[in-house]
Amino acid sequence: MSEIGPRLSIIIAAPPDQEVLRSIESLKCLNASPNFAEVIVVRGCMPSIQRNVAVKHASGEWLYFLDDDSMLSQQTWSGVIEWIGKGDVDVVGGPNLCPQDASFVQSLFVVLLGSMLTFGPSRARYVSLGEVRRSSEKELILCNLMVRKSAFEKAGGFDEALYPNEENALMESIGQSGGKIFYDPKLSVDRYPRSTMSAFFRMLFRYGCGRAQQFRRHPSTGSLLNMAPAIFLIYSLVVVGLFVFAVVPTVSTSGMILLSPFMLYGMALVGQMLLNIKTFRMTRSVLAMPMMFFCHVFYGAGFWAGCLMFVGHDRSTFDASEVFIEKVSITNPSVDSPTL
Repeated sequence: MSEIGPRLSIIIAAPPDQEVLRSIESLKCLNASPNFAEVIVVRGCMPSIQRNVAVKHASGEWLYFLDDDSMLSQQTWSGVIEWIGKGDVDVVGGPNLCPQDASFVQSLFVVLLGSMLTFGPSRARYVSLGEVRRSSEKELILCNLMVRKSAFEKAGGFDEALYPNEENALMESIGQSGGKIFYDPKLSVDRYPRSTMSAFFRMLFRYGCGRAQQFRRHPSTGSLLNMAPAIFLIYSLVVVGLFVFAVVPTVSTSGMILLSPFMLYGMALVGQMLLNIKTFRMTRSVLAMPMMFFCHVFYGAGFWAGCLMFVGHDRSTFDASEVFIEKVSITNPSVDSPTL
């Protein structure tokens, strides 16, 4: 294997001046051989461009994309080795889980991220769900994603005008061309959620923007479900406006008809709270319930912002010359390469 080069290229995008990378610290604890894996840290201000540049410098048959704060366990590393040994796979990923020592506020965000009502099928990105299965971009996330290099190149790499959602567009392209995408609930990394309410809701706004811009550039039916919060937001504003300006009497048949979706939505919130109690316990589930509404509002607002204007990175302000590559050694030369 050493004559051919590493089987795996681990790619970590990081800001220019960030010194401590949790992902590197966790990788140093693994039994990884330099004949098996190389680690490329790529620094810059536009992650989609950074990762494309890193892939050009990658020698591995497989690409493993991690965020700078993604922390791997030995169990996950064993899973990575096992997946690389399989031939009929193009993309595989798993959840990013909240560490046990997270703050109480961060644990509330885990309830939101793991709820079907707020994140739909994408909750599989934040909690381990089910068994190994064929999947799609709805369940996988870029902070913990393995892609066969040949499939990545065939799809044209990341759309450099997108951030976030560049991985979603890539996986849609791979899936549409017949590529096989898998979700493995045990292939997890530890990663802390946002630390404050404002940061969390800004993230949701940005996710909404990213999905809208992905749909603008790569239209597909896969994004239709993500439009639900945006439609709900418009409905809410219209109904509130009709009642505030007394266009429709509150106590009337027409008023009740207009309010019926709100009533159903309230029932859904309570139902989701009751389901969450079984997994996340009473206090967190009750406190998270009203926050679900704001998840939909901020994501929906971000979606409309992304539809009406470009609010992400301006591709024209970045180029590959602003990206810096570092090849980092995290391996023990005395450790033999895994047998595949």
